[in-house]
Amino acid sequence: MRFLIVLWILLPFAMLAWQAAGPGREPLLEDRAGLQMRRATRYADDGSWQQAAAAYQAAQQELPASAAVLRRRLRFAEAQSLAQAGQLDTSRQMLRDLLDEMENDPAADPNLQDQVRHELATASYYGAWRMRLEGRADDDWRPLAHHARQQFRTLAVAADQQAISENSVRGTDAHRLSAVYRRNLEATIKMEYMHLMTLQEKTLPEIYAHGLDVPPPDTAPDQASSDSSSESVKVPISTETHIQ
Repeated sequence: MRFLIVLWILLPFAMLAWQAAGPGREPLLEDRAGLQMRRATRYADDGSWQQAAAAYQAAQQELPASAAVLRRRLRFAEAQSLAQAGQLDTSRQMLRDLLDEMENDPAADPNLQDQVRHELATASYYGAWRMRLEGRADDDWRPLAHHARQQFRTLAVAADQQAISENSVRGTDAHRLSAVYRRNLEATIKMEYMHLMTLQEKTLPEIYAHGLDVPPPDTAPDQASSDSSSESVKVPISTETHIQ
């Protein structure tokens, strides 16, 4: 009887130890990460991008070690939120680091990798555009423009190769994405050689950077696929994403 009493007293402590260090820790971490992700989505909906970025970062810290795929998606969402908050340099560096990591990982999600590359190219383009408007020296903005051009070209070539390998017809995802990437590549080259006075007269950069789930202006609406691999910029990570 005494043994049963002692066992009953120690049972709550055993449960706490199981949650803190044993198999029960992962569900606990998943719940905490999900809470932070929902907070981030609400902040993004309200346009509170700095708070959204902080919540995405907090969610990463709560994830179990096995959730590598979701952690990368959260890093991507954090970088997007920081860009929306005006921290373009920090966002661009985060995207560079994430892309480098994924390029060295054969198991990396190719769809997410393309999204990161596209976001990084777009950020580099906007950075170069902003520096030109500020009157910065060529040595300051040209490396960013060159980097954007490289990334858009890489995406366009890969999309063309995919279309050929799939023997796909015009209007499929590969052709649609190739049109987006090539349009942005041409816009980047145009921006590099545009006279500064002409550049200053334009209100927005001539680049298609509103996500990959709708057609660019020069693509017919019926060519757009309703099922896209791209997430919205405003809510980069769904709160219903499952831990993998």
